[in-house]
Amino acid sequence: MISEEFAGNKRAYAYVGGMLNQVWLAGIVGKVYAREKPISFDLMQVENENLAIRVYLKKGDYLPADVRPGMPVKVDGHIYGRVNADTKEREAFLQALRVSRPTLLDMPGELAWKASVDGINGRSWPQGAKVTDVKPELSDPNLDDAKEEMAINASEGAETQFTGPVNLFQIASGNEGDDVRLFRDRLKLRKAANVVRVAGIVQAFFMALDSNGKREDDTLMILLRQSGGEDSCIPVRVYGKAARDFYKSIKRGVPVYFIGRYETKVKVIKSAETAGEADEIITYPYVRANSIRTATQYEIQKVPEWAVDLARQMSAARFQNEASSTRPENSPSKEADAKVTAMPRRRVVPAGSSDIASDVAALSEMEKS
Repeated sequence: MISEEFAGNKRAYAYVGGMLNQVWLAGIVGKVYAREKPISFDLMQVENENLAIRVYLKKGDYLPADVRPGMPVKVDGHIYGRVNADTKEREAFLQALRVSRPTLLDMPGELAWKASVDGINGRSWPQGAKVTDVKPELSDPNLDDAKEEMAINASEGAETQFTGPVNLFQIASGNEGDDVRLFRDRLKLRKAANVVRVAGIVQAFFMALDSNGKREDDTLMILLRQSGGEDSCIPVRVYGKAARDFYKSIKRGVPVYFIGRYETKVKVIKSAETAGEADEIITYPYVRANSIRTATQYEIQKVPEWAVDLARQMSAARFQNEASSTRPENSPSKEADAKVTAMPRRRVVPAGSSDIASDVAALSEMEKS
C-alpha cells in the first residue's frame, strides 16, 4: 500500500490507464479474510451483512497491524469491474491503496447503521437479513480495559467510580445511558463516507429490465470502460427521471465522468417458504450516480487506441444509418456504402501520447461526425 508521505499527493495515484479513478470509503471493519490471497476484509457502513463492502488488497500487501474487526477505518482505493463467475452478474469491486483512521466527519451515523435491517422510507430488505456480530469499538469498549482505565484514574487521585462500560460519545453528547450512539444521529451516510469519482469511455448502455422482462424507465445501466476488455467494464447506474433523459443523449464511445457512491444491490432469487427462513439472495456492487458529466482533459489524460477505434465505429454506423434513412425507396445501396467505405481515416492517437489536448479534440471530433 502507499506510504503516509505519498498519500498526500493524491493526483499521483488518482488514475487507472490515464483515466480518473478515485474511491474513498469509511466504516467499521467486519470480517477479515487473512488466509486468502489476496487478503481482503468486509467494510461495514451498516449492520446488515448483505450490504458489506468487500475490500481487496493488492497482491503482496498486508493490513496495518492494528486493523481488526470493529475498528473504524477509511479506505482510499481504485474501483474495477468484472463478471462474477458464480452469478454471471456484472459487478464492481474495490482494491485498497491505503487503509487509515477516519475523521469524525467521515463516519456513518447511528440511525444509518441501525436502519439497514428493518428498512427505511418504505423500503424493506429480504427476509432474514443478517445483523453482523461485529460491534463498533468506539461504542462498546472492552469491559476489562474500561476497569483498568478507571483504576489508573483512581490511583492518580481522580474521583471516579466504575459503574459499567464507558461510552465517551454518549457522555459527551448528553446521551449517557442510552443505546449506542455512533458519532452523530443521522439517517443517511455522510457524503464523505462514500465517494466515487471515475471517468472512462461508454462501452454500452441500456435501460434495466424488471423480473418480468419489462423495461424500467427509471434505471439506466452504463458499462464504463477504462482498460482491459469488455468484461472489465465498471457497472454504473443512474436512477430517477434523469435516467430517461440521459438515455436519449448518451452514445457509445463517448468520454464521460461520474461522481457517485459505491452501493450493493440485493436481489432475491428464491423467497423463504416459512417465516423463520431467510430469502436466498445474490448481491452485486455497482456505482450509483445522479448524473452523467462530460469528461475533460483533467479526467481523461490519455486516450487509448481502442477508444479511438470504438468512436470511429460508432461514427461510421451513424453515417450509414443517416444515409439509409435519406436514400430513395428501391434505390441501390452501393453509393451509400461507398461513402462509408471512403470515409477519411482520422489520426489514431497512441495511448502514451503527450499531446493530451489534441487527443481529446480528436475524440470529440469523431463523436460529432
